[in-house]
Amino acid sequence: MHKLSALILAGALVGCMQGDDSVATHGKKIRTASRDATCADLGLGDREITLPAVSGAYDIDGLNTVELAFDYSGRVFTFHSTVRLDGALVPSGDLSAVWDFDGEADALSGLQAPDDDYGRALPPDSVTLCFDYEFLVNGSPYAHFDRRIQWGAGIELGPRDGTYLDIGQVLNAQYSVQVQPLTTAVDSNFTIDGPVFVENPTPYEAWITSLSAKVGEIATPVVCPFALPYKLTPGALVECAYKTQVPDREDRDVVLAVGASGLPPSSATTVASFASHTTQFTTTGRWVELTTPGIGFLGVFRADDGIQHVPFTVPFGPYSTCGYRSVPRFVYLRSFDSPDPTTGEQIWTGDTGEAHYYTDTYVRCP
Repeated sequence: MHKLSALILAGALVGCMQGDDSVATHGKKIRTASRDATCADLGLGDREITLPAVSGAYDIDGLNTVELAFDYSGRVFTFHSTVRLDGALVPSGDLSAVWDFDGEADALSGLQAPDDDYGRALPPDSVTLCFDYEFLVNGSPYAHFDRRIQWGAGIELGPRDGTYLDIGQVLNAQYSVQVQPLTTAVDSNFTIDGPVFVENPTPYEAWITSLSAKVGEIATPVVCPFALPYKLTPGALVECAYKTQVPDREDRDVVLAVGASGLPPSSATTVASFASHTTQFTTTGRWVELTTPGIGFLGVFRADDGIQHVPFTVPFGPYSTCGYRSVPRFVYLRSFDSPDPTTGEQIWTGDTGEAHYYTDTYVRCP
């Protein structure tokens, strides 16, 4: 599994302790082996290159390079490599310090040979770097979702004491409705997507035979601009992509894997998080339309404008019979997105609502 590049203290990574085959190196137990041991013998990859223990830039295979930088003592060094390494062997005398990078690294500091009896780093005789050839696969996942604004409305003004009119009379009553976007919103359509980069860091042509992505427990197809199998020349890089919906905003591991002909399979794991600063959301329902029976259209209002008070006049009557009646008045809401920029057509979100008010109405008898 590949890990992201980072320059960190190698001593903090060492986890290879093996009984009597270890020595103290600056207070750390470092695995040791005979200076004749190879990387393959120690499970650190089937390829290796031995370099002089001298600062400088070195060619690995005609395509990749590594830079060694020793400190003032010439005994502790840092490396930067264009190929990810599985480990390093640093011999001095009959023993080699065995540095296992625990998942590959392309930059580490603090590497050295074993200590002497006084706790001082012995001068290294050479540096052997251990690695395997495999495709590099990586890509950052991105989270997306839709956020739908919710609206609320209420009739705040009307004939509080009722209306009184005669048979055949028409009376205009003043109303006002308050409409506003609510502080709550409904999130949905949670999606994870991202690019898949595959690079051939080897000096050989190699074939991609399979590509896959898994988002949490969801197997997700990877779409490429080419058909598989696909040949990658030395140093070549290709880009594919994946996209899937997820049921909620929980964090999920994203595992990208590539199969190859003639190379071992490789994979990379990252975390897709809706809490990431790269998360994007699309806001819907940013506009609302108000209508009321008998009058029709009352107006269109934007969420950015906050609370709005909308006055309107409603006629009562004429009535042909006298007596009491409770007259309902409804205002209907329907939210939509901004009008389509090309057609001007409103894109309705499907959200509707209403506000209502009952007015006591008395028709006087002759």
